[in-house]
Amino acid sequence: RNIAVGFVDSIRVDVLSAENLELSFSADTTSATNGELNTVAWSDDGNFLYAAGRYHVSGRNLIRRWSKGGRGSFTDLKVSNNTVMGLKALSNGQLAVGASDPLIEVLSADGKPIWEHLGDIADFREQVRADGIRLSKSGDLVQFGYEARSKRPTRFSLKTWRLDLNPTSDNRLSGPIT
Repeated sequence: RNIAVGFVDSIRVDVLSAENLELSFSADTTSATNGELNTVAWSDDGNFLYAAGRYHVSGRNLIRRWSKGGRGSFTDLKVSNNTVMGLKALSNGQLAVGASDPLIEVLSADGKPIWEHLGDIADFREQVRADGIRLSKSGDLVQFGYEARSKRPTRFSLKTWRLDLNPTSDNRLSGPIT
C-alpha cells in the first residue's frame, strides 16, 4: 500500500501512497545531519522501515530503522565504514546489507549482526600520514596502509610480485613531499 523513497542528495525519506503516489508522510530524519538515505527497504512484515546510504556518525555508516512502518521512533544501527548500497528484507525480521567496504552482512530482527563477510581489498582513503604511502627510489617497492587512515601497513614488490602484510620498517622508502 506504500512506497518508500530515499534520495541521493538528501537525508529525507518519504512514504508515498501506492494508489496515487501522493505523500503519506516523511520519516523522522531530524537528527540526521549529513550524508544521504537513498537506499530503503521494508521489513518482511512491514513493521519496520529501513534507510541507509552515506549517512554516518563518527566514521561509521548507519542504517536508520523506524518502527510502526516508518511512523514510529527510530534506531540507528552501525554497520559499515563505507556507503551502504543495498538493503534486503529476509524472513524472521532479518535484514541483508551490502556496503562498499566491501561488506555483506545479515542483521537479526533486533539489529544485531549475525553474519558478515568483509572483502579483503585495500582501502586507500586518507593515506596522508608519514607512514601512509611510501615508495623506494627505483619505484619497484611501494608501502601503504591496507586499511583507511594508513592502518595495517602492507608492502608490495614489483620485482617479486609479493605482498607483505605488516612488514618490518624500511628506511629506504620515502613518503610523499607535500
